[in-house]
Formats: sequence, C-alpha cells, structure tokens
Amino acid sequence: MPLTLDHIFVITCPGAPVGDQLLDLRWVEGSANSHAGQGTANRRFFFDEFVLEFLFVADVDEALNGAGRNLKIQQRSVQAGACPVGLVVRSQSEPVFPHWKYYPDYFGGKMSFYVGENSDNFSEPLCICMPIDLPKKPAVSGANADVLSNPAVLSAVELALPVAEMSCVLETFAEIDNLRVRTDREQRLTLVFNEGVAGHSKELHADYPITIRW
Repeated sequence: MPLTLDHIFVITCPGAPVGDQLLDLRWVEGSANSHAGQGTANRRFFFDEFVLEFLFVADVDEALNGAGRNLKIQQRSVQAGACPVGLVVRSQSEPVFPHWKYYPDYFGGKMSFYVGENSDNFSEPLCICMPIDLPKKPAVSGANADVLSNPAVLSAVELALPVAEMSCVLETFAEIDNLRVRTDREQRLTLVFNEGVAGHSKELHADYPITIRW
C-alpha cells in the first residue's frame, strides 16, 4: 500500500523555542505531548492533514534507557551533523520497507510504530510508519487544540541531505507524493504551504536550517 505523509518532526533544543517564531507569524499552536518511556516532549502546529512537530529531549536518562531508547533521539540531538528530522507516514497495511517494531509505553504495549532500519544512520532522517490501528484525528478548525488547524495546506516538502546515496528505506519514503529528497546538499528542510502563492518565505532560526514558504 502507498505511504502517505502524516507529520514531520524536527528534534530541537529543550523547550523548542523555535516554535515561538511560528507564533510570530500568527500561526496557532496546538496541544503539546510528552512521551512516557521515550523521554521526549513536543510543540505541535496543526494544518490540513499535516502536523509540524518540534520534538525535544525532556528526560535524558529516559531517552537513553526507556522503551524508546533504540530511536536514539538523545544521540541525534547532540551529535554534530546528525539529521534531526523524522518523516512519519501512514499505511493501511504493514509497510514493506525494512523495519523494526517499537512498542511505546504510552500505547500500553498494544500498538507499534514501524521504524525504518536506517534508524542507526544519523545522516538520514528517522523514517517511521504510524501504527496501522491508530485512528487519524480529523484536522478541522475549532476550539479543540487537538484538532486545531492553521489555514494552510502542505503543498511540498524538500529534504536536502549531505549523502551520496539513499538507503532503501529512504528511497521508499522519497516516493511519497509531494516529498522530494535531494542528496549531496547541505542539510535543510523546506516546507511549502498553499503552493507558495502569497510569495512569503521565513527562515527559522534554530539548530537546524528550516525554510517555510507560503
């Protein structure tokens, strides 16, 4: 079954102050999560059928020793040159790309993420498929922050990486509609909303270069 992009996370410094730069654009911040057993927390911005998540390590010991330790998020957060991006997709059946299963504590051991076997390759993003049985929340405008949607639609994602060749896992993800992976480039994540028709662009000042166009 084809993969569809659900959300993208970027590992950033504690508290994810980069999110304040989106508030400066008058974009609306949704609810935050903390992840038991993973040692992480986040800030999230909801759009139509897409979520941008800024993920950070809140508990180093838990990140290194908890149920999510094999994600190596703490290691990615401190290693120079490590790609801090996570591409998170959905599929209607168990994905065919090489993967291992991660059963997070916050799902009570009932559902698993499918994590690409390239997870130890810090030059590439984490490539993750959501649990098959996890329902997708509708993205609608309203007072409920869990489903609050900013007035923008994700049109394109470009991920530039300083690698010569992609792993087979990343090659599979690179086939997702509206996602382009460019190799032999300096690291950068570019997100385009609403086809970029307004002609606006914002460079986010963070540990990792992010460009937003709308």
